[in-house]
Amino acid sequence: MRIIKWPKWYIILSVLFIIFFFVYHYKSPSTIRSKKFDRDVLAAFNGVVLGKYIDTKNHNYKTCLILAAHDTIKVLLDFDRSGLYSYLNEGDSIMKSSGNSKIIVIRNNISKEFVLRYE
Repeated sequence: MRIIKWPKWYIILSVLFIIFFFVYHYKSPSTIRSKKFDRDVLAAFNGVVLGKYIDTKNHNYKTCLILAAHDTIKVLLDFDRSGLYSYLNEGDSIMKSSGNSKIIVIRNNISKEFVLRYE
């Protein structure tokens, strides 16, 4: 068996390429969080909470299922720090308009407002 001896310039060039690749494709957590917040603010729904769970197959995201107008919406609340996920129960009515970060939850004719906060 013959051992391949690579030239030094080839090794240096390969290492530099790998470093530049990772630096170019790096996304900071704050960038990811702000893009997710922008997408969630544009979302709109009006429906009933079907359930909530921790999605172990998807990075342990806090996931909420909402039945809205004959469609099931999956909302990921992992970045939210307003306490919405812990407050939600199955059967709660939930409303959110597009372009607004305020979510209204109605339970037993009592309405509670949450403002999405992604920190």
